Amino acid sequence: VALLCAIGQLGLDRTITRFVALYRAKGESRHVRSTLRVVLITSMPVSLALGVALSLGAEPMSALFGEPRLMLPFRLLGFAVPLLALANLLTAFTQGFQQMRPRVLALDMVGPGIEVIGLVVLSYLGAQQTGLSLAYVLSVATSGALLVHYAGHCLRRSDAASADRPTRHRTVSLKPLIVFAIPVLAVDVLMSATHRINILMLGALGTSAMVGIFSVLTRMTSLGATLLVSLNRMFSPVVAELVEQQRLAELSRLYKISTRWALLAGLPFYLLLGFLGHEILYLYGSEFVEVAAALWYLVGAGVFNVSTGSCGVILMMSGRPQYSAINQFIDLVLLIAASFLLIPRYGLLGAACASAVGGITVNSLRVVQVWWHLRIHPYSIALLKVAMAGVAMGITLWARQVVWGHGEGSLLTVGLWAAGSILVYAALLLFLRLEAEEKSMFRAVHTKLLSSRLSAQQGQ
Repeated sequence: VALLCAIGQLGLDRTITRFVALYRAKGESRHVRSTLRVVLITSMPVSLALGVALSLGAEPMSALFGEPRLMLPFRLLGFAVPLLALANLLTAFTQGFQQMRPRVLALDMVGPGIEVIGLVVLSYLGAQQTGLSLAYVLSVATSGALLVHYAGHCLRRSDAASADRPTRHRTVSLKPLIVFAIPVLAVDVLMSATHRINILMLGALGTSAMVGIFSVLTRMTSLGATLLVSLNRMFSPVVAELVEQQRLAELSRLYKISTRWALLAGLPFYLLLGFLGHEILYLYGSEFVEVAAALWYLVGAGVFNVSTGSCGVILMMSGRPQYSAINQFIDLVLLIAASFLLIPRYGLLGAACASAVGGITVNSLRVVQVWWHLRIHPYSIALLKVAMAGVAMGITLWARQVVWGHGEGSLLTVGLWAAGSILVYAALLLFLRLEAEEKSMFRAVHTKLLSSRLSAQQGQ
C-alpha cells in the first residue's frame, strides 16, 4: 500500500509543499487553490487506478504469498491506496502553510487511535482475518476526512489573503509542477529501493537469520534521527520561502540551529546504543549479542548523517530535486556494490558497513552541493560544544566497560551508569553555556507553562 501510494502521488506531495510556500512568499495567494486542484486532478486518478488494480489482483497476490485467506484483506487494502494518497497530499498542502498540527493530529494521533480501536472491536466481533486491514482502511479514511477539514481552513485563509487582489490568472500551469515532481518521484522510488536492498542482498547472499537481526538493528539506529525527521518536515516550506526571498543569511542560521538541535538530541541515544549494545541486544536473544560490532557501523553512520542536518531538504526545496535523485541513485549503486563485496565475506558486519558507506558518502555530497549553490553549511562553534559533551559521555560509558567489561553487571547497574553518563552530557552542555536560541526557547516554554497554570487556577 505504501509503495503504490508513493507511485500514485507522482512526487506531487513535496511539490505542493514547495509551490504553496513559494506562492505565499511571493504574495500570490490566489494561486494556492488552483495548485491544490491541479495536484489532486493529476494524482488522484492514478492512485485510484492503482487501488483498483490491487483489489482486482487480490487473487494472484494471495497466491504469490501462498495464502488464499489474504484475498479479502488485499481487496480491502485496495481502498486504502487512494485514501492514503489523498491524506498525504493534503498533509503536504497544509505544510506549505507551515502548519504541522494537521499532520500530528490526523496521521500521528487520530489515525493510529482509530486503527487500534477498530482492530479491537472487529476482532471482538469475529473479524479476525479482515480486522486489521479493515481497521487500517477506516483509520486512513478518518485521517483523510480530518485533513480535508484542515485543508479547507487553509484555503479560506488563502482566499482571504487574496480577496483584495485582482482575480485574473487564477489557474496555474501543470508543467512546472510536473518538471519538479518527476525527479521527486524518482527519489521516492529509489529511496524505497535503497531502504530494502540490504534486506534483499542479505536474503540472497546471507541467511534468513541475518535478515531478521539486521532489520532490528536498522530500526533501533533510526530512532536517533527522530528529531531530524520532524525538523525536516517543518523546515521544508521555510526553505522554499527563504530561498525565494533570497534570505540566505537567515536560512544559514536556521540550518545551523536545526543541525545542532538534531545532534544534541540524537547523540546521547547513539552513544548509549553503541557502548551498551551488548546489553541492549541481549534483550532480543543471545544470538543478537554476537553481532553487536555491526551496530557500531550503523551508529557511526547515524551520528554523521544527523550532523549533516537538513541538507537533503534544502537541496529539494531550493528547486534542485534532480540532485536528490542523482544522490539517491549513487546511494543505491554504492549499497549494491558494497553488499556484493562485503556480505559474502563478512556477513551481517558487511551489510552494516555497506549501509554506512552509502549513507556517509551521499550525505557528504549533499553538504558540498548545498555549499556550492547556496554558500551555507550546517557547522558552527556551537556544534563543537555538543561534540565535546558527547566525548565526555562516551568516556564515561567506556569507563564502565573497562571496569566491568561487556555483558557484566546487573541491569540496575547498567541503568544507573547510563543515567550518570547522560547527566555528564547535560552538565557539560550547561557548563559550556546554552546558545541564545536555546535560552529563548526555554523561556518561551516556561512562560507558556506558567500561563497554562494560571489559566487552570482561574478556572478552578
